[in-house]
Parts: sequence; structure tokens; C-alpha cells
Amino acid sequence: MTDNITIRMLITMRPDPEITHIIGQPEDTILEKDHIYPARTGTYGAVSAMALNGQWMGIVHGTEFEFMEAPMWLLRIHGVCL
Repeated sequence: MTDNITIRMLITMRPDPEITHIIGQPEDTILEKDHIYPARTGTYGAVSAMALNGQWMGIVHGTEFEFMEAPMWLLRIHGVCL
């Protein structure tokens, strides 16, 4: 989707070291706590954020990140009340 989405991480996320070689995710793909990142979503609302190394990582709303900017349809899917 092309909507403007930004998120703030609630925790620091790194790829699982046991599967990085399987999925081809570089080990320096890190989303740091309290940093704001651009994000994207698919049709059904799954969210991924772009790490500083340019790689995308899937993240979970509520436990791993909060929305800073997102379209209303996406906020509704994730149960965000404005």
C-alpha cells in the first residue's frame, strides 16, 4: 500500500538468529526502542517497518510498536481508538 505510515517501536527488535540465514535477513536488521520508522502494510493490515539498513521486518501492533501516523482503515483493523 502507498499510505503514509510511521510507527514508534516499544521494544528493540532483531531478527531471530536461528532463521536469519534461512530467510536471508541480515543480522544488522534492527528496529530500536523509541525510534520512529517508516512502515508499510498489506491489504489485510499486516505491518512491517524499514530498519536503518533498508530491510523490512514484520512487527506486531500493541506489543512491539505503536502507530504515529496511519490511515483510518489500518487503525480500525488494529483496534486503535482516536
